[in-house]
Amino acid sequence: MTKARLILVGGGADFDKIKSLCKELKLDDRVVFTGRLTDKAKIMDMYHASDLFVMASIFDNDPITVVEAASCKVPALVIEGTGCSNRIKDGVNGFTSKNDVEAFSDKMVKVLNRDLTEISKVAMQTIPTSWAETVSKHLPIYRSLISAKTAKKGKKVQKN
Repeated sequence: MTKARLILVGGGADFDKIKSLCKELKLDDRVVFTGRLTDKAKIMDMYHASDLFVMASIFDNDPITVVEAASCKVPALVIEGTGCSNRIKDGVNGFTSKNDVEAFSDKMVKVLNRDLTEISKVAMQTIPTSWAETVSKHLPIYRSLISAKTAKKGKKVQKN
């Protein structure tokens, strides 16, 4: 069993339920709940205190948190097929897992029990991008979606 500690940053609808579950499982001494953080220095402190950034969400499109973590030399573990998984090459600059609780937790334990020095360096070198790069990459996608939406609305108007 790994001796990892978990820092949960943020809140959400399940915050109290997760906190209670940690107490029930007697894990509350290994889990730190920060609540929502807005101070950039405190957020950066959380990254710097971490060995691995874990993003288990399948709803967040391409959160900046993966980029922020990488800029602090912290590789990420994310779900395959999500927006943020496009930035990650499994085992090279971060890690991906199937969208399955058991597979995800198994992968997390394996990752935490290995040396992350090289992967951390590669994450910092390959994942962070400038705003200009990000915009140039995503702008065509947004334009395409807007065009498709506009064309769809035009067809609805013509039918009526």
